Amino acid sequence: MSEIREMIRELCPDGVEFMVLGEICTIKTGKGITQKECEDDAPYPVMSGGQSPMGMYYDYNREGDTVTVSRVGAYAGFVSYLTERFYCNDKCFSVIPKGHVLLLPKYLYYNLKQKEDTIKALQSEGGVPTINTQKLGGIEIPVPPMAVQRKIVEILDDFSNLTAELEAELEERKRQYEYYRNLLLTFNPVANGAVTGGEHQINDTTENRGGQADATWLRMSDIGAFYGGLSGKSKKDFGNGNAKYITYMNVYSNISVNMDLVDTVSVSTDEKQNAIQFGDILFTGSSETPDECGMSSVVTEFIGEPTYLNSFCFGFRPYNIKSFNVHFLKHLFRSQTLRKQIIRTASGVTRFNVSKKKMLNVSVPIPSIEKQNYIADILDRFETLTTDLQSGIPAEIAARRQQYEYYTEQLLTFKRKAA
Repeated sequence: MSEIREMIRELCPDGVEFMVLGEICTIKTGKGITQKECEDDAPYPVMSGGQSPMGMYYDYNREGDTVTVSRVGAYAGFVSYLTERFYCNDKCFSVIPKGHVLLLPKYLYYNLKQKEDTIKALQSEGGVPTINTQKLGGIEIPVPPMAVQRKIVEILDDFSNLTAELEAELEERKRQYEYYRNLLLTFNPVANGAVTGGEHQINDTTENRGGQADATWLRMSDIGAFYGGLSGKSKKDFGNGNAKYITYMNVYSNISVNMDLVDTVSVSTDEKQNAIQFGDILFTGSSETPDECGMSSVVTEFIGEPTYLNSFCFGFRPYNIKSFNVHFLKHLFRSQTLRKQIIRTASGVTRFNVSKKKMLNVSVPIPSIEKQNYIADILDRFETLTTDLQSGIPAEIAARRQQYEYYTEQLLTFKRKAA
């Protein structure tokens, strides 16, 4: 740090110039292609609205050493850096320094990555998250001399590489979790599953065969009913409302609804809106790829006040929640067993939408409550290992990230040069 500070004192003693992104960079939306046009053996990754490539394509429309920002979808505002040629889809921007500006793309990346929360806050409210060119172009960054930019990139690259090693190990743990989740949630079908009377009780006839739990398989239409998210709302109803609602991103990102991350919406006392409750399974209704459609999140806490659901999501309420361990359900609906079926209910071209009518026919394996408790306990432990910031690799990564954020803040904070 002493070396870079000395360099800054020498090369920019009076401060550095701050420039508006739209004036020093070309911010350009890519050209749309569909998932069906992607090919596994094609050479170029397709950057779209997600955190990782949508697929591979036979052609490219951007060179390497380029910054991208996701434009629409659950990850709108996510900043990436591509070292090789790639295809930029219409769900993301490429941000390229203009020829007359002395700006390193990797330095630009570190600046925008530091401002990622600010960029995500530019998302439109209410519907599918979207960021427009004008708002992104209004972001301001400091532009020091090239020698300073290079030194900053060198230091931050070293920190990033150290963290990447830990993240690779964590990814391996997550793969183990997914493996055991799919193994434990693969069931042998058994006969005589039934819904009895008007109370929708599950007639459980489970036993154990060949190391896999047996289960009663029932259609979703047999065990519960769907309901819609908020209706009749406009953009002005969101942000400073009198009621809480669960966002699209909350459902997409969490297998259990995070009740600490609720937004607000205006709901009058005479409105007929569906409030969520304990045990409900919430789903995202649409996405740019079928693989991301119908992502689920279960309400595992009791709700103390009316809380609603984003209009681009929908809920499913079991008729008899006592037949289920809600923590079992949160793992089950993210398992391969259910995801394969749910993905097949989505249709579309540039955007895919889940059919609730088709989802009613999705088959759900229901083992005994004792078996549910057993599976939930094991998978919750795996989940803790991969997400708990108080233990193991996640804790070490969190510490490294704090260190990285500290140095990033130090390195990318400059005195503004007087006009």
